[in-house]
Amino acid sequence: MFDALDNNFVIYVISYLAASLVISLIELLLIPDKFKKRWMILFLFILNASLPFAGIIVTFFLTVFILRKQKKVEGLAFNKIHLYESIYEFPEIRRIFGEAFAIEALGNDKLPTDLRLKVLISLSTSKTKQSVRILRNTLSTDEDELRLFSHNVLNKIEKDINSNISQKMKLIEQINSPKDRAPLSADIARLYWELLYLELADDILRDFYVMEIQTHAAKALEFMPDDPSLHLLLGKTCILKNNYKDAYRYLIKAMEYRMPKSKVIPYLCEVLFKQQNYKEAGQLLAGSQELKNDPALQPVVALWES
Repeated sequence: MFDALDNNFVIYVISYLAASLVISLIELLLIPDKFKKRWMILFLFILNASLPFAGIIVTFFLTVFILRKQKKVEGLAFNKIHLYESIYEFPEIRRIFGEAFAIEALGNDKLPTDLRLKVLISLSTSKTKQSVRILRNTLSTDEDELRLFSHNVLNKIEKDINSNISQKMKLIEQINSPKDRAPLSADIARLYWELLYLELADDILRDFYVMEIQTHAAKALEFMPDDPSLHLLLGKTCILKNNYKDAYRYLIKAMEYRMPKSKVIPYLCEVLFKQQNYKEAGQLLAGSQELKNDPALQPVVALWES
């Protein structure tokens, strides 16, 4: 019986070593020529042949040393988690650098270029009028990295808006009904205004954008007469064209259609001021509780109330 076991074991070992050798030869053929060494076949054979023994060593080390050293972890004593209360405890993520710091940092030539570049990267995540203005001012810097980065960001912002306009124009061409075109015309007018608001247009394009805003907003207004944002938009473009009479009319309509007064009254007061109607401008400012609660406009309201 033992002789049969010994013979079987010998056959197993020889078969296993032969299989390891064959596998090693196959692996050697698959290895790129530049990595082949004379000792490579021996290394592969020893590695393949010793894997069962390596597994025994690893499992022995795991059971004898690692698992015996583990300590039991006691469960937390709670019955329920107040999930919705916990959600509101998460910190709000904000930009590291504000506009005021950005202006100071970018104007300081003593700061490392890497830090000033980080400031620009932070600004590029916020598509605001102030951020775009700072990026444009950086175009005149002597630092190539800062100038090129600002140029690329401004170019991308303008390109994205124009691409959106182009897509909506193509959609309009596919629609026959003027009524169904109205929402797209309104969107196009707002996109053109965004280009103006972000000051991404020179003087020539500025007049063109104003004309496009008025054209598309007027088309949309024919079928969306109660949309206050369109009246506000037309009022703002009339101010740019120094057409204060029509601007006043559109702005009043915007408030009649329930546009928040805090968004209309500053433009309305500008119109009244240009028309030298200071009394009505002061009454509007002093009589608006919304503006009194606005931190940016509250000093102006207080000045007119005094």
